Amino acid sequence: MKKIDSNQQAIKNLNNTVKRSVENFKPPELITVQQWSDKYRRLSPENSAEPGRWRTERTPYLVEPMSAFTDSKIHRIVVVASSQVGKTEMLMNMLGYAIDIDPGPIMWVTPTQDNAEDFSKRRIAPMIRDTKPLKAKIEPSKSRSRDNTVLKKKYPGGMLTMT
Repeated sequence: MKKIDSNQQAIKNLNNTVKRSVENFKPPELITVQQWSDKYRRLSPENSAEPGRWRTERTPYLVEPMSAFTDSKIHRIVVVASSQVGKTEMLMNMLGYAIDIDPGPIMWVTPTQDNAEDFSKRRIAPMIRDTKPLKAKIEPSKSRSRDNTVLKKKYPGGMLTMT
């Protein structure tokens, strides 16, 4: 009986390994930043007056810059806007999209190292925690991994470095 049980367990383990491996070959979802944000992005209670699901309909003026983010003909995006109208959240949507759908190395530059640490703790960590696809791809910085610290977030296909 023990041999049958161990064989069944080995088959089960192999099936799980194959299933996880196949996920790595799955093509990315064909989706825009706006669609990704509406589908996956969750606004954290500590950073939003309206926590919960991101709704682009609340900020229609952000659609064009978010669309420009994935347009290969556009190399620079300039946004002129008043304060407190969603620009940082728009950038966070672009960041989340890039990590989840179009991974590669990303550098997030702030004026000082203290600003980078503060922004990572107050904005990026809550976004990762509250947005399921990001949480699935990035280990918490409390883990012992040197690849995932306050200023470095490793994910399949890339790494976010904050400076």
